[in-house]
Amino acid sequence: MKISKGNPQFACLLLQPNFKLLDDEFAQVLRIWATINLLQMKLIDAESIASDIVIFCNWIQSLPQGSEAGILEVAITGYEVSALILTQENCKEEWAKIQNNLGVAYRKRIRGNRAENLDWAIRCLKQALTIRTQKDFPKDWAETQNNLGNAYCDHIYGDRVENMEKAVDAYQAALEVYTTDDKFLYERARTQNNLGTAYQEQALIGDKKEEKLQSAIAAYRSALKVRKRKTLPQEWATTIHNLGNCYLYLKCANPIQNLNRAIRRYNAALTVRTFEEYRKDWAQAKYNLGNAYFYIYTTSNKEENLDLAIKAYNETLRVYTREAFPQGWADTQNCLGKAYSERWQIDKGIECYRAALKIYKPTTFPINCLRTGRNLGDTAFNIWRWADAIEGYSIAVEAVEQSREWASRDSRKAEILSAAIDVYAGIVQAYINIDQPDKAIEYVERSKARNLVELLVNKDIYPKHDSYPNTEIYQTHCQQLEQLRRQIPAIQRELEVLISNRESEERYRDEIEQRRQELNKLQQQRDELLAEINQIDSNFTFTQKVQPIPFRDIQSLTDESTAIVEWYITGTQIITFIITCHYPHPIVLDSEEMTALENWDQEYRDSYQNQNTQWIKNLASRIQHLAEILHIDDILSRIDDCFAQSGAKCNRLILIPHRYLHLFPLHALPLANGKLLFERFSKGVGYAPSCQLQQQVQQRNRPHFQSLFAIQNPTGDLVYSNLEVQAIKNGFQPATVLEQTQATLSAIDAAPLQTFHCAHFSCHAYFNLANPIKSALILADAPVTAAIADPKSERYLTWRDGETHNLDKCLTLDKIFNLNLEQCRLVNLSACETGLTDPNSISDEYIGLPSGFLFAGSPSVVSSLWKVDDLSTSFLMMKFYEKLQQQQKQNQPFSSVLALNHAQQWLRNLTCRELEQEFAKPQFKNAIAQLHQTLSKEEFFEIEDAIESRRKKFQKLDPNDQPFANPYYWAAFIATGV
Repeated sequence: MKISKGNPQFACLLLQPNFKLLDDEFAQVLRIWATINLLQMKLIDAESIASDIVIFCNWIQSLPQGSEAGILEVAITGYEVSALILTQENCKEEWAKIQNNLGVAYRKRIRGNRAENLDWAIRCLKQALTIRTQKDFPKDWAETQNNLGNAYCDHIYGDRVENMEKAVDAYQAALEVYTTDDKFLYERARTQNNLGTAYQEQALIGDKKEEKLQSAIAAYRSALKVRKRKTLPQEWATTIHNLGNCYLYLKCANPIQNLNRAIRRYNAALTVRTFEEYRKDWAQAKYNLGNAYFYIYTTSNKEENLDLAIKAYNETLRVYTREAFPQGWADTQNCLGKAYSERWQIDKGIECYRAALKIYKPTTFPINCLRTGRNLGDTAFNIWRWADAIEGYSIAVEAVEQSREWASRDSRKAEILSAAIDVYAGIVQAYINIDQPDKAIEYVERSKARNLVELLVNKDIYPKHDSYPNTEIYQTHCQQLEQLRRQIPAIQRELEVLISNRESEERYRDEIEQRRQELNKLQQQRDELLAEINQIDSNFTFTQKVQPIPFRDIQSLTDESTAIVEWYITGTQIITFIITCHYPHPIVLDSEEMTALENWDQEYRDSYQNQNTQWIKNLASRIQHLAEILHIDDILSRIDDCFAQSGAKCNRLILIPHRYLHLFPLHALPLANGKLLFERFSKGVGYAPSCQLQQQVQQRNRPHFQSLFAIQNPTGDLVYSNLEVQAIKNGFQPATVLEQTQATLSAIDAAPLQTFHCAHFSCHAYFNLANPIKSALILADAPVTAAIADPKSERYLTWRDGETHNLDKCLTLDKIFNLNLEQCRLVNLSACETGLTDPNSISDEYIGLPSGFLFAGSPSVVSSLWKVDDLSTSFLMMKFYEKLQQQQKQNQPFSSVLALNHAQQWLRNLTCRELEQEFAKPQFKNAIAQLHQTLSKEEFFEIEDAIESRRKKFQKLDPNDQPFANPYYWAAFIATGV
C-alpha cells in the first residue's frame, strides 16, 4: 500500500493476479484476524494497521474487475473491524469517515437482505453526520449528505414518496456547500446528477409529474456543463443516460419526439458504456433502450419496435443475472413480460412476471412487487385466466398493504391505496367470476376505511394482565397507553391540516415545527412506555398489523333476522353483496348502471350546491330514480328468497355504502309497493362504513344511558336548538348543558366527557369538501369580529354571508380524535352536513365528523347528510329521544337505529292537526317554561315569535296535510354503528 502511494491504478496492477481472492472467504478471514490481533496490539500500532485497512477498502471498491459482491463484503468487513480501533472517542474524524464509507458500501451491498442493507447504510451515514457537521467539516458534511441522498433514493423500508423527499432534501443540503464557484465543480456536478435522479423518481411515483421531470432535466443539464465527454467520459455517459430517462417519461409537447430523444441519448451513452469495459452500465443502458422501444411501439412499426425491445431486454440479461444483479434481473423480467404479452406470447409473458416475483416480495420491494403483480393480474384477467389473475393481484394487494404500513401519514396511506384500487377491483371481480364471492367480499373489505379500522383495532390493544406483578402498575400503563393513543393521532391530524399545501407550510412554519416537536416528544414517551411494558410483557407492541376480516366474521355480524347489503363501485359496474346467516356465501348482484349512477350523483350534487330550493322540491323524485338505478326491489327480493328458504323473515338491515353512496339517504329509497326502505324492516335500517368497523363498534360494551352532555346553540341564531335541548335534557339525570356563549372549546375540554353516556351537539357544523379533516362543529367564541390580516388562512373559516370563524376555537375533526368518550353510548350531531364524507375518496377512507366520534369511543353516531330545517330537526330529535327512553322503559335492546327510523316515520306522517297537538303537550310547554327562566327576555321573545310564526303557517294548511312529508325534512339523519 505504501508503494502505491495512494494511486488506485497502481494498486489495481498489484492486486490484479489475485482479484478472485477478494471474496466472502477473504472477508471472513480478515474479520477473524483483525478481531483477534488488533485488539491485542499497542494502540498506536493497531491504529496504523486499521488506517491501512481503511485505505485498502477504499481502493478495492474502485476496482473495475473481480466479483463486486465479494469485494463489497471485504470492504464492509474492513471498515467494521477498523471501527473497533478508530473509535468515535479517540479518532472521531477517522471514525466518521469510516461510517460514511461503510454507509456507501452497505448501499451497494449485494449479499444479504437488500432492505436491511439500505437501512444500515442510512444509520451509518447519520452516525457520520454527528461528527461531520456543516459548521466544522463543510466539505465532509456535504459528501455525506450526498451519500445519504443516494441511500434514501434506494431505501425500501418506509414510504417511497417520503424517502424521495428526504433524498431531495439531502442533495439540496449538499449543494449549500457545493456552490457554483470552481472550488467544488465536480462535486456539484455529481450532486446535480443525483438530484436529477431523485426528481425523476418523484415524477414516477407522485404527482406533478411533468414539473418534476422538467426539474430533473434542468439538474442533468447543469451537471453536463462540467461532465464533458472528452474530459469525463464515464460521468458524461451516466448523466446523458439519465437525461434519456427523463425524455422516456416526458409526455408534454411531442411524446414521440421525446422517445426518439431518449433513444438517441441511450445510444450515445453506449458509445462509452461498452460491454467489455463497463458491463453493468452497458446493461443499464440496454435495459432503458428496451423501455424506449417498448413505449414507442404503439405509434408505428409495432412488431418491429416490440422485437427491438425484446432483443434489448434479452441482451441486458447477459449481465443482469439473478445471482449477480437480482433487482436488475427482476426489473428486466418484468419488462420482458410486458413486451411478450403485447406480442401475444402470453405464456412467455406470465413466465417472466413469475420470475420477477421470485425477487420482488411485498416486504422487500413493495412498489416493484405491486407493479409486477398488477401486470400479471391484468394480463391473465384480459384472457379470462382467473386463477392466474388472482395470483398476480393477491401479491400486489400484499405489496400495497406493506407500503401503507410503512407510510407515516394517513393522507399518504390513502394515496397509496387509491393508486392501487384497480388491483382490488380486479381481484374482487376475478373471485366473483370463479364463484367465490366470500373471497371477493374479503378483498372489498380490505379496501374500505382502512385508516379508521387500523386506528380502532390498535386502540384496544393492551399488555397481558397476568404478566403484571400488581394491578396498580397495569392500570397505570393502560391509562398512559390510552392517552398516547388519543394524543398521537390528534397531533398527526393537526399536522396534516397544516402541511396540506405548500402555501400553508410556509405560513405556519413555526407552528408546524412546534407540532412536530410535540409529536416527537409523544412518540418518545410512547417508546419509553413500550420499553417499560416490554420488561414485563415482552410480546406487547404499541401497534400491530391489522388482519383482514374473514368472511366468517362478516357473517357473524348478522343473526336470524338481519341482513347486510354492501355495495362496491368499480370503474364499470355496481356490485351488491347480500350477507345473511341463512346462506353459506354472499349473494352477488351486479349492475351495468354505472353511467346512470355517475350522472345521477353529479346532478344531485350540482343541484344541492347551486339550486337549493329546486333541490328540495325534486328530492323525492331523485331518490326514486336512485332506487331504480340501484335495483333496490331486486335486492330485497333476493333477501326475501334467502330468508324464506330457512322459514325466517328479515326485519333488520345494515347498509354499507361505497364511495359517494355514503352521501345519499339510502334508508329512504322508495319501493315498488309504495313503502320506503326503512319502513320495510321492523328492527330498523342502519349504516356502517365497513363490516370490520361494524365489528369493532359491536364489541363495545356501553350498558348505561342516564347522563347527558349537550351543546346548545353556541352561535345564538338557532332558535329551535334551545327548545330541542331543553326538551331532551329532561330525560337524563344528570344533564350537563353548555348553553350558547358557554359552549366554547375550552369548556368542552374542561368537561369530564369520559363519564357521559350521551353527547348531543345542537349547533352549526361545517364540512370541508376540499380537506375533510378541517371539518368542524362551530362553537361560541369562534366568530371573529376584528379585522384579520389573512382571512383565507387555513386557520380561518369564511362561511355563510362572509362570516369568519377561527377554527382553533371550533371542535374540528382532528380535535375530536383526542376526545375520550369511553362511557358514551350515543353521539348525536344535530347539525347540518355532519354525516358527509369525502365523495372523491377512491379509497373510501370515510373521513368525516362521525369517524372522529367513533374513534373517540362512541359505538353509535347520528349525523346529517345535508343542511337541515331547524324546526323539523327539533321535533325529530325530541321524538328520537322519546323512542330511546321507551326502549329502556320496556326493557328492549338499545337501538339508536330503530329509534331514529321510528322518529323519521312519525315526522314524515305527522299532520297539521297532530302537529298542533304537539305544541300543546306538557313536555313542550315545560321546555318553553324552562327557556323562560334561563334565557334573556329578548332571546325568549325571539323563540316565542319564531314558534308562533311557524305555527300560524301550519294553521293555514288543511289539518290533514303533512307539512314534513318531503324527505328533506326527515331523511337527512342516519344512524351509524349500533
